[in-house]
Amino acid sequence: MSLKIRLVLIVSAVLSIGIALGATVLWLHARAAMRSEMDTALRSAERLISAVRLAPGLARLRPEDLTESLDRLRHVRVIRPGAGPLPPRPTDVAGVPRWFSRLMAPDTEGFEHIEITLDGPHDQVILQADPSDEIREVWQDVRVLMVIAAAMCLCVGGLVYFGLARGLRPLADLHGAFERLEAGNFEIRMQERAVMELKRIHQKFNRMAEVLRSTRERERALASHLVDLQESERRSLAQELHDDMAPLLFTISVHLTTIHSFLQGRQYTAIPEALAASENTVVQVQERMRAMLRRLRPQGLDELGLDQALHDLVETWRSRQRQTEWAIETFGRMDQLDDTLRVTIYRIVQECLTNVARHAGARRVSVRVAVASAHGRTGKAAGAGQVVDIWVEDDGKGMRPETPFGLGLMGIEERVQALGGAMALSQRHLGGLSVRVCVPIHANHSELAADASRIAVSSRP
Repeated sequence: MSLKIRLVLIVSAVLSIGIALGATVLWLHARAAMRSEMDTALRSAERLISAVRLAPGLARLRPEDLTESLDRLRHVRVIRPGAGPLPPRPTDVAGVPRWFSRLMAPDTEGFEHIEITLDGPHDQVILQADPSDEIREVWQDVRVLMVIAAAMCLCVGGLVYFGLARGLRPLADLHGAFERLEAGNFEIRMQERAVMELKRIHQKFNRMAEVLRSTRERERALASHLVDLQESERRSLAQELHDDMAPLLFTISVHLTTIHSFLQGRQYTAIPEALAASENTVVQVQERMRAMLRRLRPQGLDELGLDQALHDLVETWRSRQRQTEWAIETFGRMDQLDDTLRVTIYRIVQECLTNVARHAGARRVSVRVAVASAHGRTGKAAGAGQVVDIWVEDDGKGMRPETPFGLGLMGIEERVQALGGAMALSQRHLGGLSVRVCVPIHANHSELAADASRIAVSSRP
């Protein structure tokens, strides 16, 4: 059932209850008035007969003439029973429905007949209350009121229906806007010209659509940046393999060919020098391989662990920028974190420190990484119900509120959201910027990160 019909039915029910209560009050009042009217009519007729009997010249009035005169009175029925029994009081009224006549007819108690004897025992007149005229008048009034009530109900119901249809039209527009939003049209906006309640909903919808639009754009930018980084990394690796590794491997091949020729020519004295040259080339290949591996994965993360790798990272920046004070604190056992989370933590700290070194111009930088419980207490071991808190603070130039995120911060936020965490940036009271990241500890970080990566790549336009 639609909201319009439901509200119309509620209004109709309220009107019906009001009309029923009004009809009940009217019925009680009409019956009380009818009772008083009948009683007054009987007493008036009785006093009239008494006055006729006492008046000079009217005492000899024939009973037939008296009966004819009394019949002209309202609400009084005159009966001359003679020797027969008293006739029953009529229950039906001409021109009035039977149910209404019986509903309005007053109780017979209190309206019993009045017997009056004129001259002889056979000149008896019985006066009986007759509410027929009163019931007929009430019925005429009730018919008018019923027509007015029906017209009022129709008018009120129609006005409520069309008023609701017009007032709820913005909801239909909002429904259509949600459908277009679901179809991917994030440019849709609602006009904020409805009533106050719906205007607020439209404002919230427009804000939501704007957030979805900006989020979609950021996802596309991140996906494009991710693909570009992958392609750039592949080109760089291919170039290094072609420019560095290929000549070295060719040199090794030349040395081996030379050694083979020395063996065939029995020039044994020249073989050690050729072997030394080959060994030197192999060392160069190993160095190139280590450099490539360091770029693909943080150096020392597997051998030294996350804790020591973070300290080495800060120490590297300390040696590069000696004018800046670098500090790091770590709490909790991080060796029990899964590989995806450890790499993510390292990359987050690495990106934050890179941004500070490039843009902040800070004199002091502090890093704090802690494995803590969800309630804020530092834990000793990583487990369920715990989080990894990362704080990176500096006293540099800070960041303006209207400044959009760069690809580095967007990448951090994307990594954190992929693992179910949150990132917050805030301006420090004494100057500088504070970056806080909170990542929950799960058992399926690898699956979460893989799903997020697939979504990002698939969302690229």
